[in-house]
Amino acid sequence: MTTAHIPAPFPARATRLRTFFRIAERSISAQACLSIIKTSPPFDSGIEASIARLPARNQRITSILRPQYVPPLRETASRSAPPRIECHPRPRAVREEPPVPPVIGITSFDEHKNRSAYVSINATYPYSVSAAGGLPLVLPGPSGLASGAELAEAAAAFVRRLDGLVLSGGGDVCPYLYGEAASGGVARMDSGRDRWELALFAAAQARGLPLLGICRGCQVVNVALGGTLYQDIPAQVPTAGGHSFDVPMDEPAHYIDIVPGTRLGHLFADARILVNSFHHQAIKDVAPGLVVSARALDGIVEAVESPDPDRFLVAVQFHPEGMTRRFPEFLAPFEALVTSASS
Repeated sequence: MTTAHIPAPFPARATRLRTFFRIAERSISAQACLSIIKTSPPFDSGIEASIARLPARNQRITSILRPQYVPPLRETASRSAPPRIECHPRPRAVREEPPVPPVIGITSFDEHKNRSAYVSINATYPYSVSAAGGLPLVLPGPSGLASGAELAEAAAAFVRRLDGLVLSGGGDVCPYLYGEAASGGVARMDSGRDRWELALFAAAQARGLPLLGICRGCQVVNVALGGTLYQDIPAQVPTAGGHSFDVPMDEPAHYIDIVPGTRLGHLFADARILVNSFHHQAIKDVAPGLVVSARALDGIVEAVESPDPDRFLVAVQFHPEGMTRRFPEFLAPFEALVTSASS
């Protein structure tokens, strides 16, 4: 019978060790046990253990006493008192969170009906942003903000929380913003929205925020940077073809020619594409800092962009968001916006 003589103050440990030795003595080397007990903390050096020599079969005592995932124990108390054992558990694996999509703000307009006011937007905008991998966030209007300073402060607060911005379509831009009086062809003007989107654009420019302008948004970009508009294409450009059609949003209306080498040219495989068309205003004088990237066959500007390769600023007169379900290639401007917003 193998015994282990362990002096006080370790009676409980002695019982456990005797039980362990009785179980282990048939399968381990006695010399290995003795060596480990004499050299392994927290056992006191005064412990005497006598173990009958047995045939050495394996060295499993090492893995039993010291599993690989448990760090070595160390004695921190004096030899005159029971040792305090410190054990540091294996750290848990850190759970990786999925990447957060870039937040893309989309401008809206106020709509009054049924004795209530609504923040409205065509559902195809958030759908297209989401399909491109972004997280759409509909931006409400200025909500009673009066002064330019208040608008600028509110716009800057919004933009700080965005990774990209879409200036959406809507009514006509007020001509006084580009130094002209309103003609008879101008309709559905909203000066509050004009001032709010100009403030958003200025805040986005200051941060270098990736920006996509669509239809009215294209015109806002041009006016914000100092350009002008045709207030009414049929009245001011009688030779122009049709640009405002009463058809579904995904119905192609006319061709546009994309300028080779532009950012827009890299987004579409063909230099001439069919687009939808729902506008009666268009860019007249292109603003400084912008270049034309597409024209209709009648010469009307259909897209502008920043020539800076490090600045994603693209504005189109057609509505790509209205064609993405039927023609997936029109998702390209939104994918480019989201990609730029992710970097």
